[in-house]
Parts: sequence; structure tokens; C-alpha cells
Amino acid sequence: MALDVTTSLYYAFPSIKASDIAKYLAIPARRIQHYVDLDIVRLREKQPGTGKSRLFTPANVMQIVLLDRLESIGITPKRMARFAGRLSEAVDGFVAKRGDPKFRYVHIDASRGERPLVTWPAKGKAEHWATLCIDLHNLQRDFDALFRKHWMGDLDLGGKASYVDL
Repeated sequence: MALDVTTSLYYAFPSIKASDIAKYLAIPARRIQHYVDLDIVRLREKQPGTGKSRLFTPANVMQIVLLDRLESIGITPKRMARFAGRLSEAVDGFVAKRGDPKFRYVHIDASRGERPLVTWPAKGKAEHWATLCIDLHNLQRDFDALFRKHWMGDLDLGGKASYVDL
């Protein structure tokens, strides 16, 4: 799915339930809740009300995929909370710029210890050996494959489909 104007707007529309994210990404629902509690993933409505599901945007899900990958290499959620705002800005900015190659890379420089430096946009190659280089284009491509498979299934309306002129 190319990041045209319509698609990039769709990335900002809350439409995916937390239970679906947990199911399709094979991430425990508690981990997703922990990301929200630590304000690593920012939602429009943290507490939607009794009986209502929390809804995530596709950009939020892209962030969750990124956070899960960072956690799998040993970065704890509490540490991610220190630079999560900048990561969110990078993912949202990449989507807003519709996948412009100039905004493709994010660097997380761990050489600064407890306060890692997040650089976006960045070059494709990191200058320091302790810098993690994240390719947002590949992340978006992986997410799109997942999104098409689970949330954008073909709609079969048969011969009963018609247009309504409003």
C-alpha cells in the first residue's frame, strides 16, 4: 500500500481494537496495555468507557510493532518511555510525509547511557557503533502486509452493491 494522501489520512483514524492487535501480532494484551499506561503509545482516548474497546490508529499499531521489536532486543519499556515521544514523532512524521525517503531512518544513540539520543530524520548509516538504525520504510512495508492480511480483507458485496448519491 503506497502512502498517498488518502492512506496517510487513514493511518490517523482510530479503528483497530487492542484485542485484534494482540491476536494478530502475537503480543500479549498486557504488554500493549503497559505501553499505553507508560504513555509510550499515545491514544486519543485512554479510557473509552465501560464496555467500549480502546481503538488504535494504524500508526499506533506501527509504533507497537516497532516497540515490540525494540523490546525483543533487550530495551525495556521503562527505558523506551524516555524516548518514546521522539519515536512517535518519527513514525507520525514519516506517515505525514507519505514515505518520503529523506525521512526514512531513525537513529537511537545508546552511547549516551540513560538518555539515548533519537535523531530523525537521519542518514542510512549510523556514525557511532552503539547507534541503532531503524528503517521506517521497511517497518511500514511489514505493517502494510499485516494490515492487508487482517484488517483490509476483500469486501464481497456480490451483485447487491450499489452507490448512494448523498
